[in-house]
Amino acid sequence: MIGKLILGTAQIGMNYGVNNRLGKINYTESVEILNFAYQSGIEFLDTAPVYGDAQKVIGDFHRLNPAFKFKVISKIPKGFNIFKIESLIENFLSEMNIDEVEILHFHSIDDFIKVDLEELKIIINRLKLTGKVKYLGVSIYDNSEIINLISEKLIDIVQLPFNLLDNINIRGDLLEQLKSSEKTIHSRSVFLQGLFFMESSAVIDTEVRSYILALNYICKKNNLSMEELALQYCLSQNNIDNILIGVDSLTQLKRNISISNKKLSKEVINQVETLIISNPASINPSVWKII
Repeated sequence: MIGKLILGTAQIGMNYGVNNRLGKINYTESVEILNFAYQSGIEFLDTAPVYGDAQKVIGDFHRLNPAFKFKVISKIPKGFNIFKIESLIENFLSEMNIDEVEILHFHSIDDFIKVDLEELKIIINRLKLTGKVKYLGVSIYDNSEIINLISEKLIDIVQLPFNLLDNINIRGDLLEQLKSSEKTIHSRSVFLQGLFFMESSAVIDTEVRSYILALNYICKKNNLSMEELALQYCLSQNNIDNILIGVDSLTQLKRNISISNKKLSKEVINQVETLIISNPASINPSVWKII
């Protein structure tokens, strides 16, 4: 299951995560994290120009370790002029010391639908033909956005939230529809930016608080840590090809890799899937209220 993991690099380049008490990871540990990830079998990194100096750290790592080469996922900045994408890619290749961007993502479907799709198609096809970009993707947030992408031929990869609360009850058969349209599916927010590890009393939203309590009960009942429950639940989904995780330290990465070698029982999966959020917006990080 390690091969399904994508290592996010936001914490390498900046302070990130609602429950991140350690702040940005220092340079030395960042290089150690990348080294351990690669040697453990993680092939993909997820990054972006807005992640501080994460792309520079990736480039430094590749230069220090010429035999190691990650498949890198990066993003088009919001509101970016598509006619400058080729220049952007050249900067990515140089900065990260890579020959190809594995996946070029739009940050959101709003950014994607605002561009001239015919011009974008010409540009992306040229980048693919020259071996500088392999796939085009887009990040989405809700089910209406998934529906809009099912028949979109230009998009190869869809990245979407999926976790213990943003679970199969919310996504339903839309994952199957995406797979049927030959899209690759990547999930993010496996730990909800660390929300699952917070004290439930710190969350003002009463429904979210009650479900965090319920998840803690499932963990206790089945002798599992929250990390085990959260990561193994996402890994159990056959329609999800790869899972994006972020870590605050090398120790946490080692723990997550160890966890990924285990599997949840069907009984535990069923317990998680009894949890049905009535207001999916309440698990959107942009609307959280935390004290």
